Amino acid sequence: MMFRAQKSSHHISHYLALFRVRHRIKMIEHFTTATVCDDLDRYYEALDKALLRYHGIKIGDINKIIRELWALTYKGEDITNIEIQSGQDSSSRANRSYNYRIVMFKGNSQMDMRGRCSAVSNLTELSFTT
Repeated sequence: MMFRAQKSSHHISHYLALFRVRHRIKMIEHFTTATVCDDLDRYYEALDKALLRYHGIKIGDINKIIRELWALTYKGEDITNIEIQSGQDSSSRANRSYNYRIVMFKGNSQMDMRGRCSAVSNLTELSFTT
């Protein structure tokens, strides 16, 4: 009888040791996965901010070129400048999209150009294709 009790005690301690090892491995996997997910979220946010900043810089560069071309080509007095403006359409991460529009300025006032001035639209389309 005593031999049987020692044998089952030995099996229990062996299974307990295996359980502890497997538990430790699973805990390490869990914490590693959680850390990786947190890092990916942080990197995603940093990349998103960098892309938005880059986008703003590039829109500014395009508007500078448009402003220079406008000053060289448009001789009228009614519109002082035109520029491209972008706006974020959706705030969710996966479905984010942007709307672009061309606005015209007369002094400090601005007006959306959609449907207003075909000659200016043709001029801006020409500047984007070249």
